[in-house]
Amino acid sequence: MPDDLKQIFETSVVPAPRADLSERIIAATQAQAPLMAANDRKPWFQNSGFLSAAAGIAATVVAGFFVISSQPNEAELWAAHADVTGFGELYAWVDADVDIEGP
Repeated sequence: MPDDLKQIFETSVVPAPRADLSERIIAATQAQAPLMAANDRKPWFQNSGFLSAAAGIAATVVAGFFVISSQPNEAELWAAHADVTGFGELYAWVDADVDIEGP
């Protein structure tokens, strides 16, 4: 602590508290409304946060549906892999619907 501040604190005069200080503190706390305890809350379905939580869950489900539905199916994945490896024409020929019965 710098010497100037130390000297100020050492030479400062603090008045003694008044005799009724504790009574005033107790009176102020008794006049105050009691605090809400954890078990004093409303049930979860009456809580205003319930609707926002339900909306968040619904939005997550809808987003998940769109993400899952936009995934390619297995046939598309195999066709893409065949194209990358150079066997795309062969895969298309094997996978094609061929009319076995002739004219």
